[in-house]
Amino acid sequence: MSILTTLGAGSGVDTTQLVADLVAQQRANADSTLKARQTANDAKISALSQINSAIGGFSTALNALVTSGQLGLQTMSGDSTVIAASRSGSSEPLAISSQIEVRQLANRQTIASAPVADKNAAIGQGTLTINFGALTGSLPTPTGFTASGQPPVTITIGPENDSLVGLAQAINGAGAGLSASIVQDTGGARLVIKGDTGAEQAFTISGSAGLEAFAFGPGTSGMSWTGEAGDALLVVDGLNVRRPTNSITDLMDGIKLDLLKTNIGSTVTVGSAFEADTLKLAVSNYVDAYNQLVNMLAKATQPAADGTAAGPLTSDSTVRELKRTLAGFSTKTLLSGTGPKSLAEIGLKTNRDGTLAIDDAKLSVMVSQFPQRVHDMFVPGQSSSSPLLAVASALGAAKTGSYAVANVMAATAGTATGGSAPNAFDTPVVIDGSNKSFSVTVDGRTSLTINLAEGSYASGSSLAAAFQAAINADPVLQSFGLGASASWNGSAFTFRSNSMGSASAISLSGLDPTLAGTLGLGAPLQVTGTDASGTIAGVAASATGNQLNAAASSAAAGLSLTVFGGVASATIDVRETIAGMLADLQGKLTATGGGFTTMQDRLSKEAKAIADEQARVDASSASLKDRLTKQFAAMEKAVAAFKSTQKFMQQQIDMWTNKDS
Repeated sequence: MSILTTLGAGSGVDTTQLVADLVAQQRANADSTLKARQTANDAKISALSQINSAIGGFSTALNALVTSGQLGLQTMSGDSTVIAASRSGSSEPLAISSQIEVRQLANRQTIASAPVADKNAAIGQGTLTINFGALTGSLPTPTGFTASGQPPVTITIGPENDSLVGLAQAINGAGAGLSASIVQDTGGARLVIKGDTGAEQAFTISGSAGLEAFAFGPGTSGMSWTGEAGDALLVVDGLNVRRPTNSITDLMDGIKLDLLKTNIGSTVTVGSAFEADTLKLAVSNYVDAYNQLVNMLAKATQPAADGTAAGPLTSDSTVRELKRTLAGFSTKTLLSGTGPKSLAEIGLKTNRDGTLAIDDAKLSVMVSQFPQRVHDMFVPGQSSSSPLLAVASALGAAKTGSYAVANVMAATAGTATGGSAPNAFDTPVVIDGSNKSFSVTVDGRTSLTINLAEGSYASGSSLAAAFQAAINADPVLQSFGLGASASWNGSAFTFRSNSMGSASAISLSGLDPTLAGTLGLGAPLQVTGTDASGTIAGVAASATGNQLNAAASSAAAGLSLTVFGGVASATIDVRETIAGMLADLQGKLTATGGGFTTMQDRLSKEAKAIADEQARVDASSASLKDRLTKQFAAMEKAVAAFKSTQKFMQQQIDMWTNKDS
């Protein structure tokens, strides 16, 4: 059979499918290789992301546990119906335990008026003056009153508030610390007034004509004394203690005590302690999170074996180093001194597969005998060996470690000291309108004209107090938070700025010349203050006032101290913790040039290389498809020509055959 017969009409070939099959065959190997590279690269990227996320989650969980305060000292009360204990302020309470007997609760003074038939009826107009202090006597008769330094409060009753209701509202709106209410009983409506708790918060009321019914105090016959003001009386570890309120925050550092009732003849144990179960739970949670991370790393780096595919990061050096670093956490020395120093020493054991297990018996002993050290392994902290140095910088500002501090000198204040005038007060010094005025400049800020209180001063100490009060009442200095003190040492005055440091200075001007001569203040010796000084980690520190800052070039960079006095030598400890180590590890891995960052860059480049190679394969395939399409189109054209010739020849043959027949 001839080829022309075989081809039939047209070529008889599906050239479109043929071209597609030929192109697919040509690129099959390249596509397979690129797909395998893409799958492997995607797996590495996914594994890296999961590991980084797991470390971040681990670190976040630890930090949340640390910042929650659950691991720290917890306040406790042996009988919360007598004394409720809670944390006071943001600082952790000190480890302390005290025996407390509550002999008396702090009470409020209460007075009540005679009843009136209509609480909205007029009661009289005028003023009521309330004075505060200590009241003596016994209910219902006051016998004496000693005023305190609290200024009196005046209540004005006019047409708009001339009623029992109006009087109660006026007292409540005066901001005097009193509360007024109206109590209705069988006799009518009574005005009841209560003060604050504390023996010094008693009060008397004097009323102008027309309001005598609301006066109270010794010798008055207005309101009745129904409740005494009194302090809370406690016995703390055998010591008698008095406080004006039942909420006490200045008795035990970091602990607020709320007195609820008395317990005369017995004591309640109040203080703070670590909770063993909470510490053990923290260790258990750490082990669980650690093991999850280790198992994730093991899966990502497992070798191929027994038909199991290798992990996506099997050959990656960064992940192998990460596994080694994490394995060292348990044995790393976290604390110095006596007691357990590492997680291994409190009961953590490393299994053969790298995960951790807990020796529960050993951990129980450790949290019982060394709760503070178990706490310190997880909770970051910084401390000073000297009470005259306090760490002022935030946690994390300085790297962990022990830093030597030496030759510390506290900042000084600027002073102005008068000349010797030992006989200045042989006769009283009279201050009047002719010599009372002067001005002062404190730390570069000049006051308005200041006036001394007029009067006769028989001693230097009394005049020094007058100078100090007048200076500190100046509104310009107050607006800048500035002030000064004044003192007399028996022969000379000294004025001292309240601030410390090289910006601290004080000077007086405008003082009456005669008065200045008498007091030795004609030309006071002015001395500018100095900043603190000393070395931190062997390098001279910079200072502003009493804040000493480690040099940026020193190992302690970021560490700041508040100086309260001279210190020859001391040690500042910024301790290492598991949470800090983990955060530091992640920071290093994700920093510029870090292991994870470098790996991510490498994987990103591989992804781009795969995409570029895929583009080249696609371009080559497109070119091949175009070339084959053109070639087969040419073949189709030739076949069509052959077909046309065949048809013509067939017609001729048929004609010839018919003629012969």
